[in-house]
Formats: sequence, C-alpha cells, structure tokens
Amino acid sequence: MMKELLETYFGEHYHSPKKASASSDLVRGGKSFADEKACFDCKRCTPDAESTCDKVVFVCDTGESEVEAVALEDFLNNYNNLKSIPSREKCDLLLVGDEKIVFCEMTCSKAERIAPFKGEDGEQKIGKRNYARKQLGNSIKLLVDVEEIGKEILAKKDRIALFAYREKPETKKDELDTLVMTQMKGLNIVGDKVSSETMYSDMENGFQFAEIKYPNVYRW
Repeated sequence: MMKELLETYFGEHYHSPKKASASSDLVRGGKSFADEKACFDCKRCTPDAESTCDKVVFVCDTGESEVEAVALEDFLNNYNNLKSIPSREKCDLLLVGDEKIVFCEMTCSKAERIAPFKGEDGEQKIGKRNYARKQLGNSIKLLVDVEEIGKEILAKKDRIALFAYREKPETKKDELDTLVMTQMKGLNIVGDKVSSETMYSDMENGFQFAEIKYPNVYRW
C-alpha cells in the first residue's frame, strides 16, 4: 500500500525526525472529490454558493478495480518546513491501482483562468493548467526520488498526471444548471474517457499529462 510506503520512507529520506500519517481510502466504483481550498474561497466571496453547489470537482469511476486514494497534499504539508524538500508546490491526490497510478491536481476556477491570461495587474499569468502541470511534476519527483517509493511508482504500467477542473459559474443560474445536469446523469454517467477528452503529453519518469473537466467522469 502506498500509505505504508509514504509513512515509512518519505520522512526518513528527507532527513525528518517526523513520521507523519497519510490519510487513504480504498475506492471501488464511483467516487467524487472536492477541492476544499476552492470551496472555502468561493463560500467567502459568494455567500449563496453553498446552497447551490455540490462542491464536487473530480469524479472517478474505477469500475471493478480497487484503487487506493491518498490525500497527498495533506501528507506532504507535514514536511513544509524541511529545507531538504526542494518545492512547496504539490498536488492534491494520489490514486494507486495494480497497474496504474494517477497523480491528480484539482481546481475550481473561472473559465478564463484555465489557460494563460492577463491578470488585474496587467501581467501575463501562466494559468491554472500550466500551474497544475508544475505541481504534478514536482509531486512526482518528490516521491520518485525516494528509492522505495520510486520503485513502486515506476513499476506501474500506466502513469498519469491528471489536471481535474471545474469551471466556476458566472451566475447562480449557471451553478443550478450544472447541478441539475449532474444529478440527471448520476455517478453512472457514460462520460468521455480522459483520453478522448484531451490529448496526452509526455512528462518525466514516463508520466503523461492529461486533463478532465467536471462533470465528465474519469474512467479508470
């Protein structure tokens, strides 16, 4: 289990006296995930959002496969003060199956901020997609550099770095429309596989970068 590998070897490799615990669940079938940071920001800026938004950013259907879901960012946050960890940019979630591993970064954002955009200060911003790719790459490297964890990761036949996002609605009506559409489809929705939604592009360590937009379902 990836949980045990993280707890046993990660802190030791990065010369930390701390042995943090990793939160994980075993998933089979449909599972939805929220981006708590985006939900908090949305609730603060849009008080009525909580009454209309289902808070889901990413839906994964593992079918009959049993997949371990690890709250990776929460685990890595335990080591924020270590100088030996080269980056603070990390992704939200790690999904591990028998032959497949998925590092996943989730976000809920305004549609115009997914691609590069010009900020309010007039400066060009890299956009959520490119920033997510950076977070995913850094997270993969942090784990692969730990020998025992890296062996497990690189043994997987399919290695995916996934950007899962939801577009923030412009109006309350947009949010209600999305909620109704999702409820009508349900978790057994026949959504596009990520491979048909977007092209893969190569990353280091044999990973492929891909993305999926809610409410499409990621098929394991």
